[in-house]
Amino acid sequence: MIIDCHGHYTTAPAAHQKFRDAQIAGLKDPTAAAARPGAI
Repeated sequence: MIIDCHGHYTTAPAAHQKFRDAQIAGLKDPTAAAARPGAI
């Protein structure tokens, strides 16, 4: 879920969550490859 500065919210696309999960995994394991955004 994404919440803007006015308190409105929306759901994020599945590709966004996949990218965020890869970023978080990189924080837990520094040897993991850096997260790269997919094609839009």
